[in-house]
Parts: sequence; structure tokens; C-alpha cells
Amino acid sequence: MTCPAGYEEICVSLIFADDTVGQMWVFTRQPLSALPLTALNSGWTIDGGSWVREATEDVIQKDIIDRTVFNPPVKSWKIVPEEYFSKEREYRAALRDSGKAHEVHMPVARELHRDKLREARALAMPALDVEYIRADEAGDVAAKADIAKRKQVLRDITKHPAIEAAQSVEALQAITL
Repeated sequence: MTCPAGYEEICVSLIFADDTVGQMWVFTRQPLSALPLTALNSGWTIDGGSWVREATEDVIQKDIIDRTVFNPPVKSWKIVPEEYFSKEREYRAALRDSGKAHEVHMPVARELHRDKLREARALAMPALDVEYIRADEAGDVAAKADIAKRKQVLRDITKHPAIEAAQSVEALQAITL
């Protein structure tokens, strides 16, 4: 995250109770015109034309507690460089802290991809149902067999061996309906 002029921040990696990860920025300098929400109780002082505070363990812990939106709760955190954070957003729920960076945990990413395929399949099936009914009404046995095969491919897509074999998000994204 790039700070606006007059702001300084530190990056904090959050590890939640379910081992998923998050990221948080803790401001350490803000212009006087931007009164920090927690100015009165989070160690903010005035230095020239800015609000400033040191990013102590207590300050960071208080910021985490003040942001009560975290569910599951935060079990641990650490200060990290911004490069530590993954740019991956589509499979964000699969991110885990490797100790060196937030990285995609492939078993979770595979399940997330299966869910995406299920959603796409649910959107595709009704059109095939209509095609099948029309073929049935027309007595077109060959069309019905073809549609039945296409529906079975959709049903089996989440069992595709390429999903288990995928070693990256890019490999998963290549598996579509």
C-alpha cells in the first residue's frame, strides 16, 4: 500500500485462529489535519505538523483489538516488509504464512477452485436441461445422448485429475468448464 503524503506506516502480517492470514497497516505518522481515530488512547503525540507514535507491541496489539472485524480472531502477528504479502486475491482464503511470505496453500486452493467450478456448473446446467427437453420432445435420441454426455462432463469436472495435479493457482485457473 502506498501512503499518501504525510503518512507513514508499517506492515503487519496477521495469522488467524484457523491459520488463514491477513494483512494490516499500522500508521505511525499522520498529518495533524487527519486526527487518528484512536488519538486519545493509542500513544499518539504531536511532532511538528504531524501526529506520530512508535509502533510498539502494545500499540499494534491495541490496533488489532480495535479492529473487531477479525473473525476468526487473530492468534499471532508480526511486522513484515510489504513484499511479504501475496498479490493473490482470487484465492485469498488459501493464503498461509510460510514464515517467509504469505503463500497459496494448494490443498485449500484446490477446494476453492472446485467450489468455483461448482458455481459455474450450476449456471450451465439449466441451459442443458432445456436442450435435453427440446431434444426429447423432438424425439432426437442422438441429441439427447450428446447432451447427456455434456452434462456428465459437468458433473465430473470437480473430479478432474488435473485439479489434484495442479501445483499453482495458474494451473488451477486453466481448468474451466
